[in-house]
Amino acid sequence: MTDMKKNHVLGFIWVIVAVFIAAFLIMELTSFSIGGNIKGWIERHVPRDLKVSDEISFSSQKNALPADGVKIINAELIFLPLEIQKSEDNDIHIDFLNGAEEKCTFAKSEGRIVIQEKRLKGKKDYGVLLKIPSSFTGILNLESNGGGIKVSGIKLPELDIENISGSINVTDCEFEGLNVETVSGSLHADGNFEQIDIEAVSGSVEISTLCALKRKSSLESVSGSIVLELPEDSDYCMTFECVGGKFTDNITGMQDAKNGTSENGKGSVLVSVSSVSGSVKVSPSKVVL
Repeated sequence: MTDMKKNHVLGFIWVIVAVFIAAFLIMELTSFSIGGNIKGWIERHVPRDLKVSDEISFSSQKNALPADGVKIINAELIFLPLEIQKSEDNDIHIDFLNGAEEKCTFAKSEGRIVIQEKRLKGKKDYGVLLKIPSSFTGILNLESNGGGIKVSGIKLPELDIENISGSINVTDCEFEGLNVETVSGSLHADGNFEQIDIEAVSGSVEISTLCALKRKSSLESVSGSIVLELPEDSDYCMTFECVGGKFTDNITGMQDAKNGTSENGKGSVLVSVSSVSGSVKVSPSKVVL
């Protein structure tokens, strides 16, 4: 009887530990982690400089705002799909599709635009289309709980994405820094990226850059494969670790390894890749003629 009680107690303890680890991991990826991340989340989600008088209720489908003076755009959606495109003029366009303005709030303050979705489930055909002009040189922060994110044809210093579920597609874009944190759902990104920082729990990760990485970069996945395409003449020193899969570098010729270092050129840029379950593959990027 004593041994049975001990087994029950140990089983209960392990359940608590597993729940705590899972919760902590999700908190980390959604920036709710203990300590400094709480402060960072508050600063991003509850801007102190926003006033009630700055809030605008949109009644029309399409809206245009001057890009002059805007340094940060925050789009924080829950269920609505979000698409980012290049604007054809010098304004920032916010288009609400099929009545989605009823599900969103908007605030503009000094140097910041914030679009937020109310915590109400919308119809499947709802959506938000954000168009950004070439003159915008600020930071774009995108957050989604499951609606999916599409970004195409834009050039920015930084793109930051935090995603719970749903696919992320970044096509024909140019960023000095591409930073993505996602819990579930696939990630595909192609364009020109000087630095990448990817953290994924589940789902495949595919990154293709036509320019060589210039700053320290990392790709981490718990469950899911990683595909990284780089120019053949890239200079990198890549450290890798694969627990359940294998690492292959078709640029340097390293095949089917578990952990180690793969170096190309002068090895001047540090890159780290890791996957707990899934393979990691590095290949030459495909040049579009």
